[in-house]
Amino acid sequence: MSATKTVLYLVHKLHKRNIAQIINAKKRKKAMEQSGVKVYALALERQRFIQNCIHLIPTLSKFDFLCIRIDGTGMLDAYTLLKLFRWNMRVIWEIHGFPEEKLYFHNTTGTKLRVFLQNILRKQLSVLVYKDLFVSHAIKEFAGGRIIKKNIMLYQILWT
Repeated sequence: MSATKTVLYLVHKLHKRNIAQIINAKKRKKAMEQSGVKVYALALERQRFIQNCIHLIPTLSKFDFLCIRIDGTGMLDAYTLLKLFRWNMRVIWEIHGFPEEKLYFHNTTGTKLRVFLQNILRKQLSVLVYKDLFVSHAIKEFAGGRIIKKNIMLYQILWT
């Protein structure tokens, strides 16, 4: 009999004003649990990256998977580096968007440079990823060349 798989699900610090994000995170957590895994959701802030990592590193041995909500803000991408502290843990990106979304709001030279650098970082971090789960066909198509593709799948819960 196999042991229940465990997932550490990292999402943004959820604010009451963004009710859609709260609902989506809860739905995805529930879907993962219905697929037979034990899910521990953790909401994180970008400004506390080092402190959060120091807190998380000792607990990584409890998890089989690290699922990270990846979106256009790029706020949680760097948590992929946690894999370096537990190499056999599988990292899964739940991809909601890309940094180019920022250009719709601030199409300045500074924003273009930040978007360019974030895409380079995301592509490098994607080497550590086991699977990429896309929430839409459009995002999957847009990802072409922006991440290193290993196992690309449309959004499904496959914790194998």
